[in-house]
This record gives sequence, structure tokens and C-alpha cells, in this order.
Amino acid sequence: MHKRCATDVAIAPDRMGWVAPGYGAAWVALWLAGYQLHLATGFGLWYPAAGLTFAILLECGGRALVLPVLASLLVNALIWPWAAWPYYLAASLLPSFGYLGAALVLRTYSDGHGPTRLKDLRRVAAFLGVAAGAALFSALVSAYLFGAADLLPAQAPAWTVVFSWWIGELVGVVTLAPLLLVHGTPWIQRLRQRLPPSQSSPWRIIVRSCLAARPLLFQLALSVGLLALLFWLPNYFSQTPPQPFIALLWLPVLVWIVITQGVRGAVWAILGFELILIAIFLIFGQAEWVWQYQVVMAVVAILGLIMAAFFHEQSYNTVLFRDLAEISNDLLWEFDADGSLRTLRGYLAETIRLHAGTAGANWLRLSSASASLKRRTRIGCMMPWTLIDSASS
Repeated sequence: MHKRCATDVAIAPDRMGWVAPGYGAAWVALWLAGYQLHLATGFGLWYPAAGLTFAILLECGGRALVLPVLASLLVNALIWPWAAWPYYLAASLLPSFGYLGAALVLRTYSDGHGPTRLKDLRRVAAFLGVAAGAALFSALVSAYLFGAADLLPAQAPAWTVVFSWWIGELVGVVTLAPLLLVHGTPWIQRLRQRLPPSQSSPWRIIVRSCLAARPLLFQLALSVGLLALLFWLPNYFSQTPPQPFIALLWLPVLVWIVITQGVRGAVWAILGFELILIAIFLIFGQAEWVWQYQVVMAVVAILGLIMAAFFHEQSYNTVLFRDLAEISNDLLWEFDADGSLRTLRGYLAETIRLHAGTAGANWLRLSSASASLKRRTRIGCMMPWTLIDSASS
């Protein structure tokens, strides 16, 4: 049984009317941004509309296919000649169907229990693998159709076009789809609730979100300054264009953001990094280095999602183990690396009498006390509270 789509008809009718037009307008705006970037650089550096397509198909499945298809038909009409209308239709339909197939695979893999919850390594690995396959399919189909319609540069080798297109699509998916799924889906789901005007005001929500995200905003501002400094210093002192791979020095900051902000902060940090790197490429970059910039963008986005899932999984498992241990044990004790008793919790720890010398007692002291007590009482096994009483006496 599949989970419901965030844009289902369960949303209040008076709030549903703008969802589909808003999605279409956002898709067209992102496509135009990627197309203008392509015209400015001569390469498909980034295709953010692919991330928007994959996000809504992951969330809603085949019922939402009409939205990216209609948006694609609209924007492709701007660049395709009418004489090549069969290629135009194929280029507008096939990539969306490829992303639909990938989304259905992920939805089936998760058994309908939230393919968008990218908070463990298994789901993130599945998301990245399926996204890479869908992006490759879209790149192959689009490059073939554009080449058949004579819309590709004659001097560009086919494999370079496919590779650049693939990385651009992959970066768009890995950057935007997790952000929309982590932040956009819960926000749209709130539309189902009929809140008072004072609580549902967009400006009030924006102000409240910004106030709550002040630490993240500081970290993002620090990231902007660090990346600008990394690329400005080589250009200032040696008068040579900076190498794209110098941006990987930002990874420790990404780890800091992931540890302190979790998955919700990581997706914003990844988007901010991609936008900063695109701006740096437009200022300092050279056309022959576009692949290096694309590789850096893809590596940082993929590593960011993996690290966010890893740290979330570790912290969740730690909390779960502590909670499980506390509710399933009458007495729970913990020693540090020096062998000293750190904590003593549980029902028995509260009910039995603990002497003042128990806290901080070394396990060797407890062991020797246990051996002495065993010799005196000739008992083959001891319960933990007897060790505590004997060590404290």
C-alpha cells in the first residue's frame, strides 16, 4: 500500500488551485536557468529541472507525470524547430518516462513506506544508484534526439556530450530532489490542515523558519566566505585561474554542518555549495575545465547525502540502544576507558541502597570484592547489586 501524495485531493480545495501552476512555473524557471547557463558556458553544467521532475514522481508516482511532461512540452517548443516535431515530442516525453520508471523502482523498493526518507545508508544508496541510472538514460536519449535533429555542435564528440549531459542531470537530481523531499513535502502537507490565518501566513512562516535556522545561516555564510577565499587567493597571488578541485577543501565544513544540523541542514548546504561553485565558474572558470567543475559538484552532493545518512543512522542507533537498554533492564551500568563506573541506572538502582563509595569505583575493585564475597558465601554466581554493596562496604 503506497503512501499518499503530498498534493493529493485531501488538501483543502481552496488551497489546491495553486499547487499545479506553482510546480509548472518552478519547473519552467529552473529549466530556463539551466538553459541560460548552457548558453553562457557552452556546456550543460547543471539541469535543476531534472531534480524537480524526479522529486514529484518519487512523491506522487505516475499520477503526477502530466506536470513535468506539460512543462517540458512548453519549454522545448522554444528551441525545437517545427519541422523536427517527432524529435520534439520524443525529447519532451522520454526523459520524464525514464525518471518515472526510476521513481517507481524506488517506491516499490521501499514497499510504499517513504522512499523520500533519506536518513539511512541503504535508502540513500538506492536513491543515488537509481538516480544515476535515470540521469544516464535521459542523457543518452536527449543527446541522440538532439543529434538526429542537427541541434548539437558538429565539432563536439558524442561521448563528451553524453557525459556532460549525464553529470549535469545527476547533479540536478542529487541537489534538488532531496531538498524538495525533505523540506517541500512536509510544507505542502501542512496545506491539508486548516490553520487560523495568523498561523498560516506565509510571511510568519518564513520569519519563524529563518529565526530557527540562524545557526545554519551562519554556517552557510561561512561557507560562502571560505569558498570565495579559496578561489580568490590563487588568482590574486599567482594570476592563474584556480583549480576546481580546490573546492574539496570545503568538505570539513560540510561535515560540521552535517553533524550539527543533520539531513535537513545538509541538503541546504549542498544546494548552497552548487550555486556558489556555478558562480565561481562563471567568474574564474575556463571552458576546458567544465568537467572538473561538474565532477566536484557531483562528488560533494553525493558525499553530503552519504555523510548525512551515516551520522543520522549512527545517532539514531545510539539513542535507540540507550532507550531499549533502559526499558529492558532492571540495572544498567557503564564503565569508562579507565575502568571506573560512570553511570548506574534502572529500577534496581533506584530501589536498592547505594553507598557513597559506589560512584567512580573501579571495575578491578568490584571484581576483587566479588571474588572475596564468593569465597565467604560459596555462591557460584552473583547479581550486580551484590557487587555494588560489597564494593562499598
